Amino acid sequence: IGGGEMVRAPKSFGGTSGVIRFDQPATAVLDTVMRHGLEHHFSITYGDYRRELGIFAQQVGLPLLALT
Repeated sequence: IGGGEMVRAPKSFGGTSGVIRFDQPATAVLDTVMRHGLEHHFSITYGDYRRELGIFAQQVGLPLLALT
């Protein structure tokens, strides 16, 4: 789970895409992604649902990794 802000930018290709400015430096986020072997595709949701997702993960026993 991470936080950030969507940045208005031209689409780099057709389809679904976006540019995000993470709450932490991009190098820190990339380090976490690489260190834990995560995929390079992410689900992006407008709004801050980190608290709710954390509660849900705890209730159903899912591991939670903070990107930011």
